Amino acid sequence: MPTLSQENYLKALWHLTAGGKVSLQRLASHLGISPASTLAMVRKLASDKLVTYNRAAGIRLTVKGQAAATQIVRRHRLWEVFLHDKLGYRWDEVHDIAEQLEHVAPADLTERLDAFLGHPTFDPHGDPIPQRDGTIPQRTELVLSEQPPGSYRIVGLAETRDELLRQLTSLHLTIGQVLELRDHRRFDDVFVLRVGSRTEHVGRAVADRILVEPA
Repeated sequence: MPTLSQENYLKALWHLTAGGKVSLQRLASHLGISPASTLAMVRKLASDKLVTYNRAAGIRLTVKGQAAATQIVRRHRLWEVFLHDKLGYRWDEVHDIAEQLEHVAPADLTERLDAFLGHPTFDPHGDPIPQRDGTIPQRTELVLSEQPPGSYRIVGLAETRDELLRQLTSLHLTIGQVLELRDHRRFDDVFVLRVGSRTEHVGRAVADRILVEPA
């Protein structure tokens, strides 16, 4: 089994590569770790057949590494659902706790958790939860800021930084919320939304990060 540190690297690569490759420098920057330390760990992962690496081709997860990384992401997102739905944590609180719980790895625990939660397919942020066989549920990923006026349902977020989550909470915008995009004021680049009986105004930084589907 990969160590805790190796699991952190594998999960980072899962997010950065999306089936492709990533440079050593980008991985080091993403993790906030020196390139020298990153290189040492990548070489260890390569010796364990979890990644392939050379300077020209970059770092790529092997089939074995992809499978291991996918299960780490699965555990993380299942724990987020548990923390949010069963323990009442806010969606901006669950990530850091799930970062610790994702390393609790007995297979039967993961599957019992999945069954207890009713086999969810998306986490509290709308991110797809990899299934037991490694398949990943699909979702519509239309960016709100690129859509014409109309009615939309929020299905996910392009990123889940706490600052964004807290701002969306203050606007009463969350996963599953139906909203009406009324207008895009190009002069000040503000998007006018109708949410229930309220009118809200959001800037492009927020509208660029809300993923929607037609409602």
